[in-house]
Order: sequence, then structure tokens, then C-alpha cells
Amino acid sequence: IASAFIEAARRREFVDTWNLVAKVPLFRMLDAARIAAIAGVLRARKVEPGERIILKGDKGDSMYFIVSGEVEVDMETAAPKGRLGGGEFFGEIALVADRKRTATITALTVCKLLVLRKDDFESFMDAHPDLKQMVNDAAKRRLI
Repeated sequence: IASAFIEAARRREFVDTWNLVAKVPLFRMLDAARIAAIAGVLRARKVEPGERIILKGDKGDSMYFIVSGEVEVDMETAAPKGRLGGGEFFGEIALVADRKRTATITALTVCKLLVLRKDDFESFMDAHPDLKQMVNDAAKRRLI
């Protein structure tokens, strides 16, 4: 009974993650097999308003996809703070450029996020060069 319950919980978590992945514009062009692959490595996370998700200067160990909600991007420079919302992502610069975090990210509202850890990011992006190029392009634009 316990094994069946655990298996049912895993299936439900996978389906929930699949549904969240399908809402992210970067992944909308993926076929079912590729959505299943990314859904298998993404982890859902809920954050509350005011919660700091990333701190500038920390080592980057993951990137985040915003399913819903809004975050504030603080480069901690004279530049105005930015905002990101549903369908956007952040944290990729530290992974793509192998450097420390370039901004502090704080939740402005309740946010549903999908988290892609660094080791999964590297293997998934190597297997999907078109997505890797899109993430690299976004990182370059943000570094300018």
C-alpha cells in the first residue's frame, strides 16, 4: 500500500510539473518527449512576497522559471530595479558564464517557480542546443 501511495504521489507531482512547464513560453515549442525530459528535472517551488530567492555575489547553482507571480531584480547599482513576471526566467547568467550571481532577486508576490539545478541545466542544455542558444542569448542581453 505504501509503495502504491508513493508511486501515485510521484505521478501526480510529474503531471503537476508537466502542466507548469507547458506554461513557460521558452518550453511551448517543445514536443511531448522534450517536455517530459525537462519536467523530470525541474522542481516546483513556491515563494512568498518579500522572500529573497537569489543574493548578488552568491555562487550560482540553479536557474528559475516564473510560472506565476512577479519578482524584483536589483542589480545593486545606480540602475533602476527591474521586474520579471510569468513566463520569464532568471539565474541563467551564473550558469552560462560560470560566475557569481549578478543581481538580488526578491519575490514581490506569491510566485510559483520551476527550478533547474546546475548539473541538470548542463546536461539538458547539451542535449537541446536550440534551447541552450536561447538561454545563452538571453544571458548575453542581460549582461550588456
